[in-house]
Amino acid sequence: MIRAGLDELMSRGAGTMVLTALGEAQAQAGEPIEAIAAFEEALDRAPKSAIEIEFILWRRAQVYLQCGDLIKAERDFAETLKVARRVGSQAYELRAVTGLNKVAKATLEEARAMLAEVWNRFTEGFDTADLKDAKALLMEV
Repeated sequence: MIRAGLDELMSRGAGTMVLTALGEAQAQAGEPIEAIAAFEEALDRAPKSAIEIEFILWRRAQVYLQCGDLIKAERDFAETLKVARRVGSQAYELRAVTGLNKVAKATLEEARAMLAEVWNRFTEGFDTADLKDAKALLMEV
């Protein structure tokens, strides 16, 4: 019944949003394979200029990271970074670089330099989860 309802919403033009929400629910429910499939379908349906692409890529990267697939996680975080820079989203640029820091232990110096560069552009919001996470990574020895 839920899938039928989702299909109805998608037929009305809300496909990307619905699939992204489905992927989020599946990720929260501990169904990473299903979540990744929903995110991939959302990416297939999203217009290439859509700003939500950065969110979908970032969430899929997080799911890959949770599953231990560091290669795919790194790929998606890097793609998120490119999209975020293209659309001027400093928040997703921070999220992407933070993710790359979690994945790219071999190139830690380069990843930290990127994170510090993005971190230094923020002037407020230091109590948000994203900035706290980034600060914790920068403080690691």
